[in-house]
Amino acid sequence: MNVINIAGAQIKLFTKNPKLLLLFVAGPLFLIYIFGEAFSSIFASAPLSAKSYFGSTLLTMALMQGAYIAFWAVSKDRNTGTEPRLALAPVSVLQRVLGAFLASFISLSALAYLILGLCVGILSIRYQASLDSVLLVLAITCLLATSIGMAVGLVVKKDQAASGILNVCVPLVIFLGGGYAMIPDSGFLHEAARFSPLRWLNLALMSADRAQCLGYLRVGAAYSLGVSLFLLAISALVIRRKS
Repeated sequence: MNVINIAGAQIKLFTKNPKLLLLFVAGPLFLIYIFGEAFSSIFASAPLSAKSYFGSTLLTMALMQGAYIAFWAVSKDRNTGTEPRLALAPVSVLQRVLGAFLASFISLSALAYLILGLCVGILSIRYQASLDSVLLVLAITCLLATSIGMAVGLVVKKDQAASGILNVCVPLVIFLGGGYAMIPDSGFLHEAARFSPLRWLNLALMSADRAQCLGYLRVGAAYSLGVSLFLLAISALVIRRKS
C-alpha cells in the first residue's frame, strides 16, 4: 500500500506543472505536423507518408525524453533536502523508489497514449501497425525511458553529471532509432542501428505487414526488456546499499 500511496503522491506532483505537461504534448504534435508537411513531396513516391514516418519516429523520440521525468522523480528529494527526513519515515528506500518508478511509468504512458490519440484525431495519422501493436510499442518505449532515467538518477549522485549522461545516452538512442535522420539501407550507421531498441520499435510502428511487424516487435521488446532489466538490477544494488 505504501508503494501505491507514494506513486499517487508522485503523480499529483507531475500534474501540478501543467505548462510542462502541455509542452510535452504540444511539442511532438507541432514537430510531427511541421515535418509531415515539409517533407510530404519527398515521401510522395514512398510506401509510407511523411506524416506516418514522423508520427512514429518523433513520437518515440518524445517518449524517450521521459527519461528526464524518471530522473527527476528519484533526484528531487536529494535536491530539495527532504531525503534525510524521509529516512526517518516508516517507508523503506525500496518502497520510495518503486513508487517513483511506478508513477513515472504511469505518467509517461498516459502522456504517450494522449499524444497518440491526438495524432490520430487531429493530425489524421494512420499508423501502419495494428492498434494493439502500437500500444505495446509505446508501453515498451515508456518502460525503457523510465528505466534509463531511474538508473542514472540512482547511480550518479551529482545532478550535473547525471544530466550530462542523459544528454548523451538519450539522444544517441534516438539517433540510432532514426529519430533525427533516416537510417540508410547499408553502411556503418545501418549496422549500428541494429543494436538500438528504438530502431526495431520504430520499424514495428511503420510496418503494415502483420508478420513483419511482430518480428520487429519481438526484437525491439527483447532489446528493450534486456536493457531495462539490466538497469533495474543495477538500481536494485544501489538501493540495497542504501537500505
